[in-house]
Amino acid sequence: MATPAAFTRQERLLLAALVALKLLLHFFTNTQYGFHRDEFLYLDEGNHLGWGFLEVPPLTPLVGKVAVTFFGDSLFSVRLFSALAGAGVVLLIGLMIREMGGKRWAIAFGGLAFILSPSFLRTGTLFQPVGFEHFFWTLCAYILVRTANRGWTGNWYWLGIAAGLAWMNKYSIGFFGLALLLGIALTRQRKLLADRRAWMALGIAFLIAIPNLLWQWQHEFPVVHHMTELAQTQLVHVESAGFLMDQLMMQFVGFVVWVPGLLWLLFSKPGQPFRFLGFAFLILLALLLLLSGKSYYSLGAYPMLMAAGGVALGHFFENKNRVWPGLLLGWLVLTDLLILPLGLPVLPIEQMEKYCDRLAKYGEEQRWEDGNIHPIPQDYADMFGWEETAATVAEKYHSLPAEKQATCLIYGGSYVHAGLLNYYRKKYGLPEAVSLNSSYVLWAPDSLHFDNMILVDDTWQDSSTYFKHQVFVDSVQYRYARDPGYVFYRYGPRAHLDSLVTVRVRAAKRAVGE
Repeated sequence: MATPAAFTRQERLLLAALVALKLLLHFFTNTQYGFHRDEFLYLDEGNHLGWGFLEVPPLTPLVGKVAVTFFGDSLFSVRLFSALAGAGVVLLIGLMIREMGGKRWAIAFGGLAFILSPSFLRTGTLFQPVGFEHFFWTLCAYILVRTANRGWTGNWYWLGIAAGLAWMNKYSIGFFGLALLLGIALTRQRKLLADRRAWMALGIAFLIAIPNLLWQWQHEFPVVHHMTELAQTQLVHVESAGFLMDQLMMQFVGFVVWVPGLLWLLFSKPGQPFRFLGFAFLILLALLLLLSGKSYYSLGAYPMLMAAGGVALGHFFENKNRVWPGLLLGWLVLTDLLILPLGLPVLPIEQMEKYCDRLAKYGEEQRWEDGNIHPIPQDYADMFGWEETAATVAEKYHSLPAEKQATCLIYGGSYVHAGLLNYYRKKYGLPEAVSLNSSYVLWAPDSLHFDNMILVDDTWQDSSTYFKHQVFVDSVQYRYARDPGYVFYRYGPRAHLDSLVTVRVRAAKRAVGE
């Protein structure tokens, strides 16, 4: 066991500058486009806090509630904590580099590889569980690296807390945790597992996760149903060759940092105490390949490789002219700047389409989860058209007579439609939207009483089961929006509408244990 040398003042200033750079990049670009479709869901879940939801554990909605309560519901405020989580990863990379024996060049290479990665720029922009996932995974890796150096004293309970909170954010920590456990068991660090404090850390994580596990049990384990649906609708498009190629391409030129990091962990003598991280990464990839996981599911494991890569490159250039590491670092930065628009919304959307068109000529096409090629990245297409949809609904709603408004149901065909309507409802004077999709079924009223409705959906509806008449109102006429936002008005209820709807609502609730 050894305690690494403390950072010099110059190294501390460099790390602080990198943390600030990460924050400023997001602060100046977070509001360039609009809300992402999934952000509406997490914000609405924050208005109905519980120990779990059908899609995610409770931490991300809780963070959203805190952000809105203390900073308001603006786009900048909602995304604030995602930017902070990304900055936290930069700090952890620096601290991990110190534990591994790295110095100034190591901090520069490891920190900038993460900061300029298009994948991590994207996840640091959006208010989603994945950005917090990267923070917690990196925190767990850092604590284990620190433990490899210093022993369990002062580390085991922090590891338990970090792993427990990671579970309360995203269930994928189960895969990463298993990979870390197997990685440790395959190396000399397996002696750490013989210490009872390792299992006490696991116990702390389990205690933190218990409320969510009980919630899952009470609701018949919706995470299993969610993963099954995901496998049937999205993961079927995942190909092993594409998955492996994406592992190289996701970080773009950042591979010149993380690949040496992986090799340093697996084969070098200085990297031997931390070899379990290299094995854990390979085991994680094998698990994801076996389960047909999406390429980005492995993203949270790359910061630890970037830290190791920074150390490896720092050692390589240690006794060489400082011009050479400077040139490599300059090439890394300048090349990553060329693809900055893929990670950050820095271009007007029209210019973004032209930019993607040029990239497509070099084989970098924008493939969405439907398996098809599109003109802009899917995440960007999911940031347009939402307020226009809310305005269309409001215009129709306020055109109704007062007595019809009082009995009008605003219904979202999916979580995004209910979410966007609830986000904008105060601005446009709308009643709260109802949906039976995703977690909205959890807090939908047990019975609904209405005789006309406004429906918003992303699929065309030819007719209605519950109404005699349907009128198409409008849809989003914006070419960059992925969701068409079809708005329909329905009236003339069929017989026994209330009882039919009540049966449907109760059946939907029973299906999720409500």
